[in-house]
Amino acid sequence: MTHLLLLLLIQFSVQPRDTHYEGNGADFGEPAVIFASYEGEIVARQPVVSKAMVSVGYAGTNLDIEFPSGAVYRYYKVPYRVFEGLMRAPSKGRYFNANIRGHYKAWRVNL
Repeated sequence: MTHLLLLLLIQFSVQPRDTHYEGNGADFGEPAVIFASYEGEIVARQPVVSKAMVSVGYAGTNLDIEFPSGAVYRYYKVPYRVFEGLMRAPSKGRYFNANIRGHYKAWRVNL
């Protein structure tokens, strides 16, 4: 179920920048899902247990990561296996530094 939510990508013609939360995590035994809108795209991000990042989402080949500072970066053309590796990694910060940072073009998608 969570993988389906993470792959959710919906196109809108409007350009709002908004973040909202759905669920409290207790409804179905899963964490709440964060939906964030950037330039017309909505990507579902799942909260993660990590000191290095707050939430992670994957749609198409784009990987969105929210950091503790509140900054959200989108990493482009990231293979699904890299996303899976990040989600399974015992240390998401170490995995990110070794396999994502500096390996993929990235853009900050929020201000």
